Amino acid sequence: MHRRTAKAIGIDPAAGGDKTAMAAVDELGIIELVSKRTPDTAQIPNEAIAFGRKHGVPPDRWFFDLGGGGKQHADYLRNRGFKGVQTVGFGEPITPEPRRGMVTIERKIERSEERYAYKNRRAQMFGLIRELLDPDNEMGFGIPDDGEVYEELRRQLSPIPLIYDREGRLSLPPKHKTGGVKENSAIKSLEELIGHSPDEADAVALAVYGALKKPKKSKAGVF
Repeated sequence: MHRRTAKAIGIDPAAGGDKTAMAAVDELGIIELVSKRTPDTAQIPNEAIAFGRKHGVPPDRWFFDLGGGGKQHADYLRNRGFKGVQTVGFGEPITPEPRRGMVTIERKIERSEERYAYKNRRAQMFGLIRELLDPDNEMGFGIPDDGEVYEELRRQLSPIPLIYDREGRLSLPPKHKTGGVKENSAIKSLEELIGHSPDEADAVALAVYGALKKPKKSKAGVF
């Protein structure tokens, strides 16, 4: 049996009582998803190292959620020599990556469509999962069925609605009600829809985004 090799790992670190979830994916689907409570958050970087090494994924393909201490964990790992560890802000706007040299009109159109197809990075990442799981996707994208963590993942993904804003961009409900979203608003947050923080789904979203993202220029580092 051919051994699958992960293309990227996504790490949603624990914050405020949530669980730390880590996912490894390749082009065929999820290879492994683990989730557990980590009251001692100082251990998260060590667990990330072990998970990355287990799946043979170099540090520049490790994607942490920027929030919930993710930035601090990533900074710590980079300072330890794990160069290239990346962070992703779920709420950040979609900004096409800068490219050198001439840009064709076709590429300009593609970048424009990419920018305006999604309201923010969370909508983009979960939109990618939706596309991969679409029955019309000939390549397919598998979710294992041999564990409670995968049942929980399916449970988290199933109630997430497909919403479009006034500009026709794919949007998702906020993760939790803060700021401009009133407590009695008809808009339900993801935490309300799911019942708690979507830790496992976020880890998979990070891994899928990382697997499809164009690799950065490699840098020397420990592994």
